[in-house]
Amino acid sequence: MSRRRRIFIFVGVTFALVSLAYLGFGLLDAPQSSPPDESVSEPRESRLIQPTDGGSKLWPFTSRERSTAGRTLATNLLIEGPPEKVRTSLLDRTNLDYQELLEDEAEAGGEAYRIELEGNSIDWDSTHGSTRYVYVNASGGQWLTESYQLHDGEYLGSREHIRAYNDPGGEWTAIQAHQEYFDLFRLRHTVTGIEGPAENLEREFLDQPFVDSVTREYHGIPGGWNDGWLSVVDLAAIVPVHELLVALTAGSIVSGTSRRAVTDLVHNLVSWSYENRQGYILFGSLIGLQLAVRSAGIGLERMFPSISPQLFAGGLYPILAVGPVLLVVFFARNLNPLPAFGFAAVGIGAGFTLDMLGLGLEVVPVRLVLHRVGLLLSIGLLALGIARRATDEPSETIDAERVSLATVGAVVWFVGLALPLLDVV
Repeated sequence: MSRRRRIFIFVGVTFALVSLAYLGFGLLDAPQSSPPDESVSEPRESRLIQPTDGGSKLWPFTSRERSTAGRTLATNLLIEGPPEKVRTSLLDRTNLDYQELLEDEAEAGGEAYRIELEGNSIDWDSTHGSTRYVYVNASGGQWLTESYQLHDGEYLGSREHIRAYNDPGGEWTAIQAHQEYFDLFRLRHTVTGIEGPAENLEREFLDQPFVDSVTREYHGIPGGWNDGWLSVVDLAAIVPVHELLVALTAGSIVSGTSRRAVTDLVHNLVSWSYENRQGYILFGSLIGLQLAVRSAGIGLERMFPSISPQLFAGGLYPILAVGPVLLVVFFARNLNPLPAFGFAAVGIGAGFTLDMLGLGLEVVPVRLVLHRVGLLLSIGLLALGIARRATDEPSETIDAERVSLATVGAVVWFVGLALPLLDVV
C-alpha cells in the first residue's frame, strides 16, 4: 500500500470517527424538551413559581416557541418592584426618583429627603436578539415576549445579554441573563454560561440604598443550565471560555546529549523551517484572517451603531468561508503533504482558539468543539490534496488521489459551514 493511500485512509477514518462523535454528543447536548410531566402548550401548576404573595405565577424558563417544548435557558434573576423602575435601575439608576425618610423624621411625619445615587458599574445598552417567550398564569395563562433586551459588549463579539419580562400585574420583572459570543461560522450567538452574568447582576444591587434585600431562593425546578436556585432582588419603595489553559512546558531536550547532536538538531530544524517557510505563512494567514474578520465586524459595529450588526456579519461571512480555502490553495501547493496538513489544520485551529480567548469565553459547548474539529480536519485534508508529493516526479504532477483528497476536503469544509446555517448544528 502506497504512502499516500495510507495517509488518505488514516485521515478518512479519523474524520469519520470525529463526525460520529460529533453527532453522538450533539444528540446528548441538544436542548432538552420539556419534562414528561408538562403539557406541550402550558407548564403544570407545580412547575410555576410565585414571585410575590398573591401575584401572578411564572414558569422559570424561556422558550423558543409558545410551548414548553421549546425550553431554552432558565430565568436567573427576579426583581420585585415597578417594572419601569427596574429598567431605570439597570440602565441609569442616577435617574431614579428615590427618596427616603430618616427614622425619627418618619415617626414625626416629616418629609422625605433625596439621596444622590451613583451610576451603574455595568454599561448596559439596548440591543436586540432572537425572540424568547416566558409563561405567566395571568389572565388565564399567557406567553410573553421580552419587554426589552440589554447587553454589555459587542453584538459581533462577546457580551453579557439579558432579556427582561415585565409582570402583567406590574409587580416584578423576570430576567434571563447569559454570556454569549457571536460565532462567525454559525452566524448567530452561542451561549457559554448563565451563572457569571447572574452573579454580576447580584453585585450591581448589593448594598444599594434603593434595594431592601438581595437573596437566593430555592424553588426546586432545575433545568436550562440552572440548579433550581433563583436570585431575588427586592427594590425599596422608590418613586455577567470554558477556561482554556495553554501550558507550555519545556524540558531539557539536550540533557545527556553531545554538543554535536544539539548542533545537528538545530541545523535540521533551521533547514526544515526554511524549506517549509510558506507553511508558516499559511499558518499565520489562517489565524490572521479569522482575527481580522472579527475585528472588522466589531469595528464596523462601533462606527455605525445605527446599522444592524447582522448586515456587517453577512458581508464579512464570505471572506471567512472562502478565504481559508484560497489561502490553502495558494500556499500549500509548494509544501510536502504532511507539513501542509499540519500547518493548515493547526493554523485554522489556532485561529479558532485565539478568537475565543480574545472574546474571554469561559465555557465552550462540546458540540461547538466537535464542529470546529471537523472543520479543522477538512481544511487539513484540502491542504493534503493540494500539496505536491515528496518524490522525484515533476512538481506539476497531480494525480487522481490528490484531486480526490482536495475535493473531499473542500466539500466537507463547505458542508460543515452550511450545517450551522441550516440550524442542523
